[in-house]
Amino acid sequence: MFLGGHSYGGPACLTAAALQARQGSSDPSAAGPKIRGLLLHDPAVAMGRNLQLTRDCPTVSFTSDEYDAAGVICGRTLHAKGCFHGNFVDAPLWAPTWVMRPLSALIPAAGSCDPAQMHSVLARAAVAFMSGTSSLLVLDWVSFAPVIGLFFFI
Repeated sequence: MFLGGHSYGGPACLTAAALQARQGSSDPSAAGPKIRGLLLHDPAVAMGRNLQLTRDCPTVSFTSDEYDAAGVICGRTLHAKGCFHGNFVDAPLWAPTWVMRPLSALIPAAGSCDPAQMHSVLARAAVAFMSGTSSLLVLDWVSFAPVIGLFFFI
């Protein structure tokens, strides 16, 4: 089983993985599905701190321009250039650009990236991570975004 979380869903996933690790070390026969990895979007963690909770659980985080600028690092962290915090939800996919971009003057609703392309890249990266080909995220990340060059590594 893999867990995914956006914003405050990030710490929830980290806590679940840490609890499982603690319970598993005291009771190796603990029942239930094992958490095999975490996929986080703009995890709301202490700015600039790489939580040690991810030590025993493979974790990939994608950060927006704001979270990248604040120094958020959690597991293997990738910066989605041109992405705002709100790009990780579905609103930029269905709301018109002329609504989302001006709204970004008030809240981080949508960055300059193309929402459909960004969600496609995130989906392909998630499949690669969950299928065990996470080395793609490290070695061949350009294949995920050949046109837009979306990700920069931290």
